[in-house]
Amino acid sequence: MGQITISAINRNFPGRGGPGTTWLASPPTVVASAIAGRIMAFDQLRDEMGA
Repeated sequence: MGQITISAINRNFPGRGGPGTTWLASPPTVVASAIAGRIMAFDQLRDEMGA
């Protein structure tokens, strides 16, 4: 599988986020994805953690 970068910064032109695909997301989604290790919404992470 290729590299995927998730970023809250809208400077997502080719090469900015490294090799692979760059996804633009809200800061809460970026944080939730970093914690989960996969792209997911903050609400999904909260539900999975039972908070």
